[in-house]
Amino acid sequence: MCSLDAAAFRQALETGPVRAGEDGGQALSVLAAQDDGTVTLHADADGDPGRVAVNRAFLLDAVDALTAGPDDRLARLDD
Repeated sequence: MCSLDAAAFRQALETGPVRAGEDGGQALSVLAAQDDGTVTLHADADGDPGRVAVNRAFLLDAVDALTAGPDDRLARLDD
């Protein structure tokens, strides 16, 4: 089982490094899972296969969905 401090993760996403997608339009957060289960943010993947670039807006929406009440859980996939 894993746990997530949603507030801390959201803050890290909002203040952490962001890179532009290949088309220059999307802001991407580069994440890496560590052996101890923590997730770290990086400025770039630097060819590291253990890092993955994810749409930052999607991650922020996902964190919001995790912390929303049961009547507020809606996924917006059209953004």
